[in-house]
Amino acid sequence: MHTGKCVAGVSLDSFDVYGPVEGLITETTTYNSCSRSGEVRAGIALQLQSEMQRKNIRAIIARAADLYGPHAQHHGRFCRRAVRNWKKGKRARWMGSRDEPHSCSYTRDCAKAHSILAESQFAQGQLWHLPTSNPGLTGRQWAQLMDETLGANPNNKSGSLWAHKLWGYIDKVTVELYEAGCQPKRVCQFDSSKFEGAFNFVPTSYRQGLKETLDFWNIL
Repeated sequence: MHTGKCVAGVSLDSFDVYGPVEGLITETTTYNSCSRSGEVRAGIALQLQSEMQRKNIRAIIARAADLYGPHAQHHGRFCRRAVRNWKKGKRARWMGSRDEPHSCSYTRDCAKAHSILAESQFAQGQLWHLPTSNPGLTGRQWAQLMDETLGANPNNKSGSLWAHKLWGYIDKVTVELYEAGCQPKRVCQFDSSKFEGAFNFVPTSYRQGLKETLDFWNIL
């Protein structure tokens, strides 16, 4: 019999709803976005969470940090610009501080997690952070990891250039947040321990994720 209630699936969301955060960003962190897009996303998320709590809809919110990995290069204005620059041999800019760790979610992990959540009755009506390796890397660590993966000297002058090039693979869904300058210079520790514990999931390491990304682009 029809109850009048809606049935929904998994709503994918971005971490820019949180804004600047000191410490771990968890599912209980208060929304305090400092960008227009983040405020809109936060409003939608709050409305959806309210409807889920009232059991008016069956839904799941799945939230990721900045994305990197295969298929992430086509999303976001900054990423498209960075990839175009990279292909032209130009220097793509690193967004924000190169000395603060920043969590990034790997696309293939997110795809697997999305499938797991969609098939889980237990996950219904909840907010979940998609699996993300922690601690995040700094811009300088990304540069060193790129050099090591490509077999270059991590101490050579190309280090910062590799960091800029690497950012071209990161999906800047939160472009307005970065344009506002409220997050890049801060530590971003996106915590996904809730998902990892509930589903016994180990996020892909940044080293392995980077290797698979470069393999995907036939760079290695």
